[in-house]
Amino acid sequence: MGRSRAGRLTAVAATAAAVAISTSGSSWVPSPSNPVGSSQDSATLAANGHGCSLHRLRGDFRDSVDSQSRRVAVGVSWAGLFGAAVGFGSKTRPARADDMDFMAEVEVKKVSKKARKKVTGEYKNQVEAASEALHSLQSRWGKIEKEGAPGAGQIVDEISGALNRQVTILVPAGEAIGVDADACRVTSVTRGGLGWKSGDRIEYVNDVEVMDQQALMDEVKGLKKDNKALKFGVNRMSTSPFITLEKALTKVYGDADATVVLPDPSDIGKQFREFKFEAELTKDGYGDLKVLKKKLDAYAVEVDKFADA
Repeated sequence: MGRSRAGRLTAVAATAAAVAISTSGSSWVPSPSNPVGSSQDSATLAANGHGCSLHRLRGDFRDSVDSQSRRVAVGVSWAGLFGAAVGFGSKTRPARADDMDFMAEVEVKKVSKKARKKVTGEYKNQVEAASEALHSLQSRWGKIEKEGAPGAGQIVDEISGALNRQVTILVPAGEAIGVDADACRVTSVTRGGLGWKSGDRIEYVNDVEVMDQQALMDEVKGLKKDNKALKFGVNRMSTSPFITLEKALTKVYGDADATVVLPDPSDIGKQFREFKFEAELTKDGYGDLKVLKKKLDAYAVEVDKFADA
C-alpha cells in the first residue's frame, strides 16, 4: 500500500512479463556466463539440473508471482521495465500504421492546396497570348475562308516572326496623351490604361498622316487648342508568341499543379508544326482550308489547357 505509483506499475509490468513467460513454457535463467539470463525450454532446464519445471511455472499464480517477478527482474533491463511502466500509465495509445497513412494524407492535402494556385509569370503570359491569337483566328475564320490562299497567308504571317498590327488609341478632349515620343515612336508610357505600348509608332492623328516628329507635335497642338478629342492611328510590332511557345509550354508544364492533367509539350510542338505546314500549303494553293480549320481548332484546345493551368 505504501509503494509509489511507479513502483506499483513496475510490479504490474513484471507480473505481466511473468505470465507471458509461464504461458510460453520458457524461463529467463541467469547464469555466471549470462547474467541477464537466456530463454530455454523448461524440459531442457530440468535436464540441466536447474530444478525448474513446467509444473512450477504453471503452478499456483499467487505462490509463484513473487519468484517469477524476481526472475523477470533479472532477465529484463530496468530501462525496459520503466518503459513498460510509462506505457501502462499513459493515456495515449501507441501510433498505428493507419495513423501514419492519415497524417500522410493530411500533408498531401496541405501541399496540394498550396500548389493549386495558377501558374503566373512571363511564360504563362506568352501561352495566354498564343491562346488569344488562336481564338482571334477562329473568330475571323469566315473572312479568312473567303479570301482563300491569301487568308491562309495571313495565318502564316501571324504565327511566324514579327507581327504588325494597326491599333487605334482614343484620348478624350482636354486629357493628357499619356506618352513620350521620339521620331513618332513611343518611348515611354504614363497612361497605360489608354492602350499605349512602348515601341508603338504613331502614323495618324485624327486621320491625318504624320511623317515626322514635328508634324506630330503640330497636329496634336492644333487639336488640343480647339479642345478636340484625339484619335491616334498606331502601328504596333510584336514578336509572334509561337516562335518560342514550346519552351513556354514546357515551363508551364513544370510549374503547374500536379493534379492538373496537361499533354506533353513536345506533342503540342509537333501539332503546331503540322498546323503551320498545312497553312503554308494552303497559302501556296496546295492545301485544304477545311483541313487547316480542323488543325487550328485541335491545336487551340491543347494550348487552352496550358493557358488555364
